[in-house]
Amino acid sequence: MKKGNILLNVLAVVAAQSANLGAEINCVGFLYQPKCPNRLRKN
Repeated sequence: MKKGNILLNVLAVVAAQSANLGAEINCVGFLYQPKCPNRLRKN
């Protein structure tokens, strides 16, 4: 792989993790409404 592709992969992973973290924070903030992932509602 070229260095550019590796960098794009890393950025994509970081962006995905940031989106997941944001969703979890919103879930807690909105008291586990249905839009939250199932794994969070079970806890």
